[in-house]
Amino acid sequence: MRLTLVSLAVLTSLAMASCKPPPVAQARAGFIKELHLYFNNLNNEAQTRKDDLRKADARLGLITPTGSIYSTYLFDENAFIVFDFHCKTCDTKLIITSPEAQYLCPSCGHCPYVQHGAGFNRKESPCKTCLGPDGKPREPNAALLTKEAFEGAKAQVKPMFELTQENTSKPLVATVRYVRRQWAYDQHGTVELSSRVVERASVDMSWIPSEQQGARSPGFHRLDATFVGEMEFEYRGGEIEVRSRRVEEPVRPWKNLKGNQ
Repeated sequence: MRLTLVSLAVLTSLAMASCKPPPVAQARAGFIKELHLYFNNLNNEAQTRKDDLRKADARLGLITPTGSIYSTYLFDENAFIVFDFHCKTCDTKLIITSPEAQYLCPSCGHCPYVQHGAGFNRKESPCKTCLGPDGKPREPNAALLTKEAFEGAKAQVKPMFELTQENTSKPLVATVRYVRRQWAYDQHGTVELSSRVVERASVDMSWIPSEQQGARSPGFHRLDATFVGEMEFEYRGGEIEVRSRRVEEPVRPWKNLKGNQ
C-alpha cells in the first residue's frame, strides 16, 4: 500500500512538472517564429500574384493592366518605428520606418536629423550641410538614429514587436507593427530603379530597364505608397491568431541616397 502511494505521488509530481508553463524566452521565440511565417505567407501570395501578372502575353491579347498592384510586408522583431518626429530644419512631423535609409526630409529636402546653421540656402536641396564629399546626400550619423536619440527628440518610438501579455500560463498577446509597401504597374515607366528597391521588394529583374540589360520594353512595378500597420496577435498552443483588424497609416515618401522610399 505504501509503495502504491509513493508511486502515485511520483506520477503526480511528474504530471505537474510536464504541465509547467514554458519560460517566457522560449514562448516569445515561438511567437516570433509564427509571426515571421504569417508575413512570409503574405509576401509569397504577393509573389504569386506578381508572377501571374508576369505571364501576360500581348500576342495572345493578355496585357497587364496599368495600375495592377501587389504589396510587400516588412516585419523585424528587433526594429522600431518612429512617430511624430519633427524635422530639425522645417519642423514637419514625420513617420520614420527605417532611419538608416532615410536621408532627406520629404517636406524641405534637407537632412531632418541635424540643425542647419543660420543663413543656409533653404531652397538648395540638398545643401552643403546635407551633402557628403562625393556630392551625394550624406549618410546620417548612426548616433542620431538610435532609439534613445529619437526619444530625446520627444518622438514616439514603438517597437515592431511589443509583448503586452507575457504570463506563459495564459496565451501570450502582442502588438505587432509592420511596413507595407504597395507597388503599381506602369507600362510606360522608364525610370531606372535603385538596387535597394530591388532588394527590398524582390522586384522581378526582367521588368526593370537598365543599361546592363540592354533595350527592353518599358513597364515595371514602381513604388506607389508606403503604410505603417498595427495588429494584435495572440499566441496559444504554438499557433497565432489575429485579435484585431489591421490599422494602417500612410507614410509620406522620402528623398534619400538610394531612392528606396
